Amino acid sequence: MVDVRLENVTKRFDDVVAANDVSFEIDEGSFFTLLGPSGCGKTTILRIIAGFTRQDEGDVYFGGEIINDVPPHKRNTGLVFQTYALWPHMRVFDNIAFGLDFQKKLGKEEKERKVYDTLKLVGLEGLERRFPSQLSGGQQQRVALARALVIEPKVLLLDEPLSNLDAKLRVQMRTEIKRIQKRLGITSFYVTHDQEEALSISDEIAILNNGAVQQIGTPRSIYEDPNNRFVASFIGLANFLWGGISEIDEEGLTATMKTKEGVEIYAELDPDDEWSNGMNVISSVRPEAISLYKLGSAPSEVNKIEGSVRLTNYLGNRVRYEIETGWGDTLRVDIYNPRHQHVYKEGENVLMAFDSKDVKLIRME
Repeated sequence: MVDVRLENVTKRFDDVVAANDVSFEIDEGSFFTLLGPSGCGKTTILRIIAGFTRQDEGDVYFGGEIINDVPPHKRNTGLVFQTYALWPHMRVFDNIAFGLDFQKKLGKEEKERKVYDTLKLVGLEGLERRFPSQLSGGQQQRVALARALVIEPKVLLLDEPLSNLDAKLRVQMRTEIKRIQKRLGITSFYVTHDQEEALSISDEIAILNNGAVQQIGTPRSIYEDPNNRFVASFIGLANFLWGGISEIDEEGLTATMKTKEGVEIYAELDPDDEWSNGMNVISSVRPEAISLYKLGSAPSEVNKIEGSVRLTNYLGNRVRYEIETGWGDTLRVDIYNPRHQHVYKEGENVLMAFDSKDVKLIRME
């Protein structure tokens, strides 16, 4: 296995900058995900790593060696396509063995052993004689994964491999992919636009927008500490309130942010960041961080905003409310385990409350 590094990689297609000075490093044996909206340049970067697309600027490293001029078939990568790309006229066994015929000089017995070992790894024992048309979507995806793994690649590349599956099967397959990756310890680069998918399987995530990396970190650090508004809004849901810092305490650990409507919001600050009075900021609060109370209650949270329930959505494990504030903005609130909670009706007046530690201040861009 090797580590992968991109340094200042840029790729243009006429006037479109698909990759804009992209730099990141994938640790050996880790699962790294590139996450972003459709058209932001994710697949272009994957193709650059695979060698199918040549960057205009910057360098790609495998294990400390520049591979800019190494052709795709000599990079020893396994690629799982979004569309599976299985040969319809070949049986499962031959689809999986296809790469071995080109990259490995193996005897018949060793070739069969590798194919059957990989079939077992992906849970397809007994299906080796079937054609792709005789398989379900999930089984076809497993064949595509097996074909990429059987050649024992140094790096596994996965280009939105679950996007053609239904929701329940996507959850099952992403769990399987993570299990197999951890078992093999293979360096993996995964491209997706699905936030939940990225959070659930990744060791590290890079958020991409308009070809540029916005933030790199662990799933938890990116979700809990987004460094700009795009990241906060793209990863999960977030409520935003605009205003300015009106006061910072002596230790610099908390700040009072006053919204343009005059509402005071208290937030804890990262002591490593620089903040000042009068700085224009956005306060971001996740829906699950907000509690709901009946008017007249005295909750312990320091931040309190009154509102009226505009919409109630029952989602099984939670109820999602849309609460209209007195100044016309709408905040979203997620209350989990609704069996044991009071469910508020549309039109009911409520009090929203949340702690200062759940407020993330973001500088105005």
